[in-house]
Amino acid sequence: MFPPFISRDKSFSDFLFVDSPVPPEVSTHLRTALLQALRTTLAGLPSSAFPMPTTTLYTVHILPSRAFMRADTTPVDIKHSTFKSLSAFLRTAEKGGLLKLKDTRPDVVVVAVYPTQADVVAHRLHRTVGEEESRRRRAEEREAQQATAAANAGKSMKVTELWKPHLRTLPLFEDLGHE
Repeated sequence: MFPPFISRDKSFSDFLFVDSPVPPEVSTHLRTALLQALRTTLAGLPSSAFPMPTTTLYTVHILPSRAFMRADTTPVDIKHSTFKSLSAFLRTAEKGGLLKLKDTRPDVVVVAVYPTQADVVAHRLHRTVGEEESRRRRAEEREAQQATAAANAGKSMKVTELWKPHLRTLPLFEDLGHE
């Protein structure tokens, strides 16, 4: 009835166009995420962290460094970009002087990153998906702790320390007026 890019809303005459991922836009988001990762997480890594598998670079550093947008309709994924593969994306980044790759069979590894490169230094930091996920996780943990504390508040125990007079302490209790 409707083309796949159009969906019908509440009334028949109102149509909403669903955003489909635009490959150049996704590629730009990926490059921005790489620059963010180079400036933040990758800049502080020791030299012993290299060589690093490209999949580790992508999943641990690039994906969490994507820009956080509340209504993000465009998935930022290699498959939706103009590069179509991780190795093509990283080869382009290598040509731009952002990192250095080494071709080892069967996978490519990152040998070095250059956080002092001009594009990385000029990159303006933004709020990331990883930061937002971390913030949400901390909020959920805090709520769980508060719920546990509230549940345990009614079950609290009051401890009263009592002293019983015994041979040597009997005169002390008698002097204080206690039996």
